[in-house]
Amino acid sequence: MKKTLDGIKKISKKQGNKSRPETKTFFGRKRFDHKIIATILITFVLTFIASIATSEILAQPKGQVLGASTDLAYDNALPVSSGPVAGPAFDNIVLSEPPTVFLPNENISATDPLIDREEFLKQYLAAKNSPLADHVDAISAQSQWKLIVAIAQAESSSCKKYPQHTSNCWGIGGANNLMQFPDLDAAIAHVNQLLENKYVSQGLDSPQKLVNKWVGHPNNQWEQAVSEVLDNLKNVQ
Repeated sequence: MKKTLDGIKKISKKQGNKSRPETKTFFGRKRFDHKIIATILITFVLTFIASIATSEILAQPKGQVLGASTDLAYDNALPVSSGPVAGPAFDNIVLSEPPTVFLPNENISATDPLIDREEFLKQYLAAKNSPLADHVDAISAQSQWKLIVAIAQAESSSCKKYPQHTSNCWGIGGANNLMQFPDLDAAIAHVNQLLENKYVSQGLDSPQKLVNKWVGHPNNQWEQAVSEVLDNLKNVQ
């Protein structure tokens, strides 16, 4: 009987121990585990770093990735030379004088039409023994210089036959009322103005159109003399 009571007490004690809940400590473990704490700290640090990186990525403009080029067009751009591209060779003298025209290293001769005109007229009038050979500067500067020379040929054989005190070898004013000028240069300037204002501006620019108004009547000899000189000067600028 005593043994039976002792057995019942042991069974009751075991059942009492099983029914009493076990008091657990940190995370269900009775003892403090250093490895678990270290793992938790490492996990926390990695999570914090990842959150910072994520916030920086989100702060970038849409479509832009950290470390990537902001302009896709530049990724495939051709390399640019660090030095200037060599240009054509120019004459050093020209390069040192900015106001002058830039010309290549070539022998370019740009002749002046007025100089050529003066040289031609001087030889042409001198061959005719014309006093106008000494006045080619005044003649060459006129807009109607060809007609001035041609009409002088028709009126006075290139200023060889006229009243010299008048300096008028173009017949201006008529035979009985010749205009007088201080010199041939003044007469040349007047003839040019007369041709411009009273003849050429009205379409009278050829011997056939000029003769009736200049001479006052038809004159074939006058037309022929003017035409001959104009033909000699047609290729001169």
